[in-house]
Amino acid sequence: AVSVCEEGPPSNRRRLAEAAFYESDQLLGTSGRTFGGAVAISGSLVVVGSTWVGGPPYSRDPAFVFRTTNDGRSFEHTATLTPSDSLKSRAALGAAVAISGNLVVVGAYESAYNPYDDDQDDGDPGGVYVYRTTDGGNSFVQTCKLEGSVYDDDFGFSVAISNNLVVVGAAYAG
Repeated sequence: AVSVCEEGPPSNRRRLAEAAFYESDQLLGTSGRTFGGAVAISGSLVVVGSTWVGGPPYSRDPAFVFRTTNDGRSFEHTATLTPSDSLKSRAALGAAVAISGNLVVVGAYESAYNPYDDDQDDGDPGGVYVYRTTDGGNSFVQTCKLEGSVYDDDFGFSVAISNNLVVVGAAYAG
């Protein structure tokens, strides 16, 4: 689950610490144990990453988009971001997400070790998928895939975006 919190008076919301932040909504996923492993927000849109959903076979639904139309009091699921290509079984699809305006980026790093993978030699350099919405978040189209060039450097381990600039982390690059 993902809790959406806002600063302000409590109303009927649960207080979340000494600061005046209160839970306004809770986003519940049906995708398995890692829903909410990565989260990002921009304007009225929230992106939630979900990796290694339920163990093998792995989910190919790495990220989910939610939108609010009432200033954050509630959110509805509007889109599921799925890559246009197939990945190796060890790809941590959705482990990192970022959003800025109408662009969303979803990391898919290639983990150096996965206990569920029988073939540890089928490495992939990892990648980052870029999606764009033109209708306020109802639908997204994959516009490109940024690819790493080095096996097991975990390209896509972290991502950030500001306007049209995407930054990608590769946790084990030399």
